[in-house]
Amino acid sequence: MSDREFAFIAPKFTTRGGITMITLDFLDHLDWEHAQTLGPASFVPLRGIVGAPPEYLLLKEALATGEFTISEVSEFGDVPNLLATNRLDLPVLIIEGEELLGGKQNRIVNTTVMVAANTKVTLPVSCVEQGRWHHESLTHKYSGRVIDRTIRYEKLARMARNPRARREHRADQGLVWELVQERLEAENLVSQTEAAYEIYKKRRKELIDWKSELRIYDDQCGFALINGGALIGAELHVPARKFKVQFDALVYSYLIELLKLPQRGKPSASNSRELRAMLGEPLEESFVQGVSLGKNAYVAWKDYIGHGLLVDDQLIQFSIISGTVSSQRARRHQ
Repeated sequence: MSDREFAFIAPKFTTRGGITMITLDFLDHLDWEHAQTLGPASFVPLRGIVGAPPEYLLLKEALATGEFTISEVSEFGDVPNLLATNRLDLPVLIIEGEELLGGKQNRIVNTTVMVAANTKVTLPVSCVEQGRWHHESLTHKYSGRVIDRTIRYEKLARMARNPRARREHRADQGLVWELVQERLEAENLVSQTEAAYEIYKKRRKELIDWKSELRIYDDQCGFALINGGALIGAELHVPARKFKVQFDALVYSYLIELLKLPQRGKPSASNSRELRAMLGEPLEESFVQGVSLGKNAYVAWKDYIGHGLLVDDQLIQFSIISGTVSSQRARRHQ
């Protein structure tokens, strides 16, 4: 397949039997011939021009203008909520799992949000710094990363199984704190404020070195990460020019746990049909009204969770993340 033999595709949703269901046509546009090996994993680029999404800014771009801010909802703050103020004439996209630094404590965004232009929105968030509750700054800063893959998976898996949590975009805060503590212990880190960001700070140089080994194509709008016979995760983000800006933050979510993957050699899947077989049939699919613009999608498979955002019935961002929820933890958080 040559560099230019990629069809124009438009991710869409269909309605079957009265249930709105997502179609994952974008997986058919993985470029298997240009898979790149990094440690125990293979990165397969997702290429092609995908639809014609509305113009928007990414969180990184918007914060740099000074006309978009994220702050505590009040002087006293509220752990599960932050205030996004958009004074720009363009909407702003914030990806599920993006970490926000500062304020009274660091948070991650529970769901992908597109904040409408010239509006204020309450962002549903989870704390990832349990040991601090005082102002470090009046507004939150861009962290440069999406939180670790395993934290994203378990947070979303819990939300996907709970209709009220999906509708209200609420995560299990106790679960998130537990997962952060497990990750800190796995990295042999002691953080005075139990901050997940300390893991990224410790590993940052290593992550940058690994990321530099990956080629990004001009028409690339996502990737799949495969470890032997297992799909670790897949990311779609359109258009390609926005994916290029968001790539570092997205890929760090996977690279930070890269060495935990077993050495399995080349991927057993060599085409998208085999990748779909890895996923199997979805157990549940649903849409809920987004925090601001669009609708959030949830897809649950046996060993995977899918989550993303549609605006004007077009898929703007979608993640498929693998993982398992321990039976012991499941019982504790029932």
